[in-house]
Amino acid sequence: MLPGYGDQRGFELLVEAGFAVPQAIQIVTSNGADALGISHEVGRITPGLAADLVVLEGDLTDDPSIIRNVRLVFKDGVGFDPAALIADVEGQVGDR
Repeated sequence: MLPGYGDQRGFELLVEAGFAVPQAIQIVTSNGADALGISHEVGRITPGLAADLVVLEGDLTDDPSIIRNVRLVFKDGVGFDPAALIADVEGQVGDR
């Protein structure tokens, strides 16, 4: 599978297990960075830290599966179309 899909499912599983959406987001971002010992570099949207972001269509608090409705991906400050990214690696990675 392509990187990111496992993270999306992990988020959904946390919510299914009873964590509130804000708690699940914290677990997969800042708690993950803390556990890896890299929270001085990533894991929070804070000046001075690196942050790759996604723009979702919908409200996660209403429906956690919205985590799969990615409309834009920002990496190193540059926005990318997720459909184009997936199309670019089709047949090279995963089973999509």
